[in-house]
Amino acid sequence: MKGGVWWASLLLCAGCWGVTPEEDPNPTPPENVMDRETFVRVFAETQLVESAYKLHYFGQDDPGKWVSQAYGEVFQRLGVSDSLFWRSHAWWYAHPAAMVGVLEETTEVLNQLERESGLSNGRLQSETSSPTPRVAVDSTRVRRSGGPKRMPKKGS
Repeated sequence: MKGGVWWASLLLCAGCWGVTPEEDPNPTPPENVMDRETFVRVFAETQLVESAYKLHYFGQDDPGKWVSQAYGEVFQRLGVSDSLFWRSHAWWYAHPAAMVGVLEETTEVLNQLERESGLSNGRLQSETSSPTPRVAVDSTRVRRSGGPKRMPKKGS
C-alpha cells in the first residue's frame, strides 16, 4: 500500500513541474529568433504575398521569381534577413501552443491592414481611400505539414 501512495505522490508532483516548451503558449525565443511581435508582423506580410500569388494577382510567366522578389522586398522593408525569417518560422512552428496565438495575432494584423487600405470585401469603403491596396511582400508557402515551402535563392 505504501508503494501505491508513493507512486501517486510522484505522479501528482510531476504534474506540477510545468509544461513542455511545445505546450507553452508564451515561450521566450532564443536570441537568434525573432520575438513574437516581430515574427507576427513579418509573417502577416508574407501571407499577403502568398495570397497574391495564389490569386494570380500578378500574372507573371515565372511566379516563383515574383514570390522570391516579393519576399525579398518584405524582408528588406521590415529589416530582417531571409535566414532570420526562416529560422524564426521553424522555431515558432516547433511551438504549436504558441502558434495558436501567433496565428490569431497574424489575423488581427491582416484585418488591420485591410481596414487601413480602405478595402472591404474587395470594394473601396470611401472615395478618399487609395484604390491600390497596400500589398506588403512576404509570405510562406504552406505545405501539408503546416509549414512554408522555402523559396529558392536568387539564381538557383
